[in-house]
Formats: sequence, structure tokens, C-alpha cells
Amino acid sequence: MNLVSNGITAMVTLFAVVLGGWLSTRSQDQLWQREHVRQWRDIRLGAPANE
Repeated sequence: MNLVSNGITAMVTLFAVVLGGWLSTRSQDQLWQREHVRQWRDIRLGAPANE
């Protein structure tokens, strides 16, 4: 019974680590995309208008 309990604990811990890594990666990706969009918006706003 102790082996089953240890196995369940290990699986839950592994799942939590994988979930945390995925959420962190997703958050960083969204941050990069927002920064990229902002950078290009600033470049477009700073460019002279074609008249």
C-alpha cells in the first residue's frame, strides 16, 4: 500500500511540475507577443505619413 501511495504522490507532483512549466511558457509567449505588437505599433506611429 505504501508503494501505491508513493506512486500517486510522484504522479501528482510530476503533473504539477508539467502544468507549471506549461503555464509559465504560455505566459511568456503571450508577453512576447504583446511586446512585439507594441513595438511594431510604435514603429508605424513614428513613421512619416505618405501624402
